[in-house]
Amino acid sequence: MGRAPRHTRQHTALLSGHYETLAAIILFAVFLSCAAAQDPGLLWTGTWSAAPVRDDTGREFDNQTLRQIVHTSAGGHLARIHISNRFGSRPLTVEDVHIAQRSTGSSIVAGTDRRVQFAGRPSVIVQPGTTVVSDLIKFQVPRLADVAISIYLPKPTGLATYHPSGFQTSYVAVGDVSGSTSLSGVTTTLSYYFLINLDVQDRTALGSVVTLGASITDGYASTADTNRRWPNDLGERYVKYRSSFSWIRGKRHGGVSSCQEAK
Repeated sequence: MGRAPRHTRQHTALLSGHYETLAAIILFAVFLSCAAAQDPGLLWTGTWSAAPVRDDTGREFDNQTLRQIVHTSAGGHLARIHISNRFGSRPLTVEDVHIAQRSTGSSIVAGTDRRVQFAGRPSVIVQPGTTVVSDLIKFQVPRLADVAISIYLPKPTGLATYHPSGFQTSYVAVGDVSGSTSLSGVTTTLSYYFLINLDVQDRTALGSVVTLGASITDGYASTADTNRRWPNDLGERYVKYRSSFSWIRGKRHGGVSSCQEAK
């Protein structure tokens, strides 16, 4: 078959751009609708998110703490997190979850640490194919800053639900050290495991902008730990000029599509 005329290719590219824009608008509306249904007085707004996929490398965790670093966009005085076992093959036991403002490396800012509960309990079992949302956390989430979320995994996890290309160093330590100010003897990873969302509540945070794309949206070719992905730049512009918005970084690459994300 002959190559399509140039104007046809341009038209196709333009339509593709329209579809992506439409998908972002639809997802934006979905996030607002879900938030409004939970609390008509104050909306939940996503300040950070990562699209989950199945980890086919076979990596598992057992009696280990994950301290994962996320970079926020919008701030808030209340928070909640989402933990996913969407691609797991066995129940995922999660205990002793903490959230804190990050200092440097694996260290947290003293005095900012808060325990996270699920239906009033300090632990939760996440069934395969499901996601759980924490209780409301009275925690001041700063704008455009790093937050450390520590999760203790006391039992073998089986196949992990993860986001492979985080381009942000997170830390893995032996035993339950979620409440420690700093960690020692850690290994590191640039991927996110089980943690898929951080939401905030604040009267200045009224909605989220969703970015869809391939690996460049994750930060491919940018320097790790510098938060110079283009969605970071977009988030900074929104926070600076329209403080009522935040951004959620999504990924449509490697088997993750916008349709899957909307389910």
